Amino acid sequence: MIDYIKQVFITGDVSCIGTKDDDLRRWSSEVAKEIAEQKPEFAVVHVQGLHSADDPDYISRVIISGIIDLPEIHKHFDSSIAFFDTTITGLGNLYLFRDHSAVQQFDRYLNTGYRQIRAGHDSIVGRSEADGFIRNTFGEQPIIIRRQFYVSTQKF
Repeated sequence: MIDYIKQVFITGDVSCIGTKDDDLRRWSSEVAKEIAEQKPEFAVVHVQGLHSADDPDYISRVIISGIIDLPEIHKHFDSSIAFFDTTITGLGNLYLFRDHSAVQQFDRYLNTGYRQIRAGHDSIVGRSEADGFIRNTFGEQPIIIRRQFYVSTQKF
């Protein structure tokens, strides 16, 4: 039995980057390189501030592809799952697994327990699957987050 596994957790606030595409791609590349150097069994990248962008879905896809497409990441991790909510919370998480056969995910649709995750890289960005889960978690109350909040709190 394994007593421990090597894990890496990285968090970032992309509202500080703003709409600078090159900076976002460079940040994603640096995150991917750091994860690849550590060679963990499990890695998580948490992102907040997606609502600060004009197109949060685009930023989400740039972050995911910037990390997943690095050859070292592709070789080291056989699967990943990304959930990026671009409509309600502006938060995103990318989970990287070295061995998918050792990981199970709660089946929220059937509510019957856990199921084995598949090999490969999958992402949910702003689609109804992510939205429905968040609405079910927080109830059916409408949540409005104003973009002006993120713009007014940025420090230059």
